Amino acid sequence: MVLYETLSGESNLACAVVGCAALEAVVRSLLSKFLVAGKTAETIICDPKGPFASFRSMAEIAYCSGLITEPVLKNLRLVADVRNAFAHSPTPVTFADEGVIKNCNKMTFPIFTDRDGNLLKVNLLELLVAKPIDRFILVVSQLHTTLLMSAHTTERRDHSKAALWTVIHPNRPGPERTHGK
Repeated sequence: MVLYETLSGESNLACAVVGCAALEAVVRSLLSKFLVAGKTAETIICDPKGPFASFRSMAEIAYCSGLITEPVLKNLRLVADVRNAFAHSPTPVTFADEGVIKNCNKMTFPIFTDRDGNLLKVNLLELLVAKPIDRFILVVSQLHTTLLMSAHTTERRDHSKAALWTVIHPNRPGPERTHGK
């Protein structure tokens, strides 16, 4: 709720940049919690040229790791596209610009069910928001809450549960099973 209120009170530029930054931080948190603790993970997380260097790459790694669903990935990509439109334009951009409107209109909201588990046929997002900035803020706030809860409940992995694999040593006659460290 705090993020929603913060984004609602910002300029268009700040809303796009701060909203994306909040999601980037929570996706990074989710991934860092998922990784095996240690110096290698810390290096990967902090390396400005590494796999976590961009928001889009972190979202895609989270998806490939099974930490987020495809609809969440699509929304995160769209948020990144909106942020990039604001951040990389030499001229001022607003949520009234055609490209931003197009990306905001592609954003989806979770599917809701009634108490019996039946899908509701109404797209609540369409009913609740008509303006692209409102849609952006609502989707970003929902994603932030969902990802934050997921990061909170994700258990840190450790090497004792890492998969075994076969390593063939050049000076030994056969394969040897070993833990990767």
